[in-house]
Amino acid sequence: MAKTVAFFGLGNMGGPMAANLVKAGFQVRAFDLVPASVQQAVKDGCIAATTEKAAVAGADFIISMLPDGAIAERLYIDGAGLLDLVNPAALVIDCSTIAAASSRRIGSEGKKRNLRVVDAPVSGGVAGAQAATLAFMCGGEAADVEAAREVLKHMGANIFHAGASGAGQIAKICNNMLLAVHMIGTAEALQLGVDNGLDPKALSDIMLKSSGCNWSAGKIQSLSRRYGQRAREPRLPGRLHGQADAEGPGPGDGRGARQPLQHPDGGAGEQPLQPV
Repeated sequence: MAKTVAFFGLGNMGGPMAANLVKAGFQVRAFDLVPASVQQAVKDGCIAATTEKAAVAGADFIISMLPDGAIAERLYIDGAGLLDLVNPAALVIDCSTIAAASSRRIGSEGKKRNLRVVDAPVSGGVAGAQAATLAFMCGGEAADVEAAREVLKHMGANIFHAGASGAGQIAKICNNMLLAVHMIGTAEALQLGVDNGLDPKALSDIMLKSSGCNWSAGKIQSLSRRYGQRAREPRLPGRLHGQADAEGPGPGDGRGARQPLQHPDGGAGEQPLQPV
C-alpha cells in the first residue's frame, strides 16, 4: 500500500516537489491557500485536501515548503496546530528556508508531543525542484534524518545531516552567504575587466579555467550563451554601493544608479538571507 504524504505549500518549489512524490508512488494530499496551486497539484496527480486536518489524517509524512518562519510556526503551532493533529508515528519535514529559531521552536514543540521533526531547507532552485536534484540540508536526530531519506531521495540528489534541530537552517544561511560573496566577487571582477577594455566572455572563459572558477561565473556564462550578445554587454552590476560613477552614469538602469545584484535564476523559490 502506498504511503501517504501531506504536503503544505505548492508554490514554485513545493508544487514540483509534490509532483515528484506522486511520480515515485506516494499518495500526496496537497494543501495550499492559493486555489490555482492546488488545481495544478491535482493535475500532477495529488489529492486536494480541503483542510489542514484532512490533509494530515493518517499521513505517514508531513512536508511543508513555506515562505517564512511566521507562516511555518502558525501552521504547526499557533494557528492550525498541526503538531496536535498529526499521526503520532508520522515524520514531520519542514523544507522551508526560515530562521533557525523558528525551526528549533517547531522541533521543540514536536518533541514535547513525542513527534519526530526534521528541518530540511533546500538548495537548487526551481530547476532543481522540477528535476528532483535538490540538495537537502537536514537538522534533527540522526535516526529521523535517515527515515526522511525515504521521501527526500525522490525530490533531491543530495541529502546531508548538518546536526541537531535548526542545523539545516544554519547550513543553508552559510551556503547562501557564500553564494552572495562569490556572486558579488564575480560581478566586480568582470566589471573591472570591462572597465579596462576586456571582453567579458573572454574574461569569463579565463576565470572558469583558472583559480577564480566558481558557480556564479559558470551561471553568468551560461546565461551569456543563452541570450547572446545582449547578455555580454557591459551591464554587470559593479561597485555595489548604489552610487553612480563620478564621471557619470555607468552600467545599470541607464540613470546612473546601480541595479541590485540578483540571483542568476531570478531568486524564485528560495528565500533571501535571514538572521539565525
